[in-house]
Order: sequence, then C-alpha cells, then structure tokens
Amino acid sequence: MYILFHKKEKQTKSRKKGTLSAPEEWVLDRFIRECNAQPCGLHEEFKKCANCEPTCERKQKPCANECLTPACQCVQGYVRHRGRCIKSENCEKFANYGKFSKRFFPNT
Repeated sequence: MYILFHKKEKQTKSRKKGTLSAPEEWVLDRFIRECNAQPCGLHEEFKKCANCEPTCERKQKPCANECLTPACQCVQGYVRHRGRCIKSENCEKFANYGKFSKRFFPNT
C-alpha cells in the first residue's frame, strides 16, 4: 500500500482580523492499494494479467490470449520447476533428481 502526501499551502487571514499564517505541512492526500500484497520469489515478477507459464516439461506451451488471476510468474528465460523459477537450460540437470512438478493450467 502506498500513501501519498502533498504540501498544505500557507493560509492567511485579512489584516482587519489579524494575520495568521500556517507553516507548510505534509497532509494525507489518499491511499493507493496495490494488487500485489505478497512479494514474488527469486526470478519471478508480478503480472496483473497472468497467463500460462512454461515448465521444464512444457517449455513452449501454447497459451490462449486471455487474462487469468493476477499472480507471480517466472521472468523471461526461466521456467517453473517444483514451485521455483530456474533457467530453462538447467531443466536437464534437474530431470535426473526425480519427477517434474505438475502445475495446473486452466483450459488445457
């Protein structure tokens, strides 16, 4: 969440009633809420319009052109493996250490 402030302008009364000048102060302007309340992991980025992402099993998965739920996804050059983002060229190294994790992709 971000909080925006602005400077309050000096206020003066007319000379007939006396002069009063308020010092400049920071006053609350408004709150801005961000969709991403949870930080993303290593080699991930938050996408407001998330879509399917590649995995070691499916490096070039065809994706429909539609927005899904906002989510953290792997940055370009990385693929999802067991919940983490790894460089796509490292998939062969990890393949020898057990099964690949399955990740749910809607519309498949």
